[in-house]
Amino acid sequence: MRLFARRIKLSTASIFCTIFFLTAALQARANEELNSLLKDINGISVHSYLAVNAYYNYSANSGDKSLLQDIVDSLNGVNEATQALEDNSSKEVYQSDVETILDELQTLKELLNTNIKFVKDEGYPDLRLSDDLARQNKDITEKLALVQEKIYIDAPPLKSTPQQKSRDLALLVAQMMTKYSARSSSSVAQTFQGSETDKTLDQLALDVDSVLTSLDKSVSEPEAKKTLNGAQTKWKFIRNSYVNYNDNNVNYVVNLYSIRMIESLRELSEQL
Repeated sequence: MRLFARRIKLSTASIFCTIFFLTAALQARANEELNSLLKDINGISVHSYLAVNAYYNYSANSGDKSLLQDIVDSLNGVNEATQALEDNSSKEVYQSDVETILDELQTLKELLNTNIKFVKDEGYPDLRLSDDLARQNKDITEKLALVQEKIYIDAPPLKSTPQQKSRDLALLVAQMMTKYSARSSSSVAQTFQGSETDKTLDQLALDVDSVLTSLDKSVSEPEAKKTLNGAQTKWKFIRNSYVNYNDNNVNYVVNLYSIRMIESLRELSEQL
């Protein structure tokens, strides 16, 4: 009888262990899929800002055809991330949000085309159209951020990982660069003012400092550390331009190193 009872206890313990490890494995798989969704969301957000940023630069230098190609390249990045989002099975939990975002992205592309056509025809930007573009992009980013927060609720550990921090920092730098470009272009400067609670560029620079410090403490793998060091070096080169904005700063240089920093941070997120 005792032997029988002991076997029952062992069997019960074995079942509980199996259930525990199976549940853990399923949760790990779910988190992996949600992490992939976070990557897609970040890709859309970053590239949409890069596209708007490229448009601001083009509106101030419409004779530079390479800036048109920058817009096209950024939109291709949006399309690739959007396709990955649509192919991700985890999106079904947030289907209604995703469908709204896809519609909003189509509107953004149409606004970009309308703005570009106006600049081509007239040689200068239409402030109302530029304002519509900035507002549409901001609205998309906010909707994507809401989905991101829902993912954090479903998978809390994903919020504070070095990988996600590097993604969020890439987006922050893209937002700062776009704000800087709008400010540098007198024709569209008033279209990117944001709300009264928006942080200034010098305040945002302090946020960049903080995240870079956090990443420096948590990233140890040699290849990832090398990539992070590259991002830090680029930041040191342009930090003062963001902190102490003035008309004498060269927007091209700030854009060049900001984009390279974004690329380094996105590469870092793939290495972590």
